[in-house]
Amino acid sequence: AEGLAAGLIVDRGGPTLEVTKNIPLGSVSLAAAVVSGNDVAGTNAWKRQSGTESYAQWLAQRGSLPPM
Repeated sequence: AEGLAAGLIVDRGGPTLEVTKNIPLGSVSLAAAVVSGNDVAGTNAWKRQSGTESYAQWLAQRGSLPPM
């Protein structure tokens, strides 16, 4: 609701909202929660463009830990 009020997120009347500016968020989970409207684990919610590999899987393959 705050993003809509500030004009950062715009309702164009369709099934989706449009983000009009970069919104710095502190974590992948917060970003996923903003996009989905639910409390979610961002490392599992975000998928690569192929849609099959999660951010967590991508990090694990590289020997990296998800940022906290």
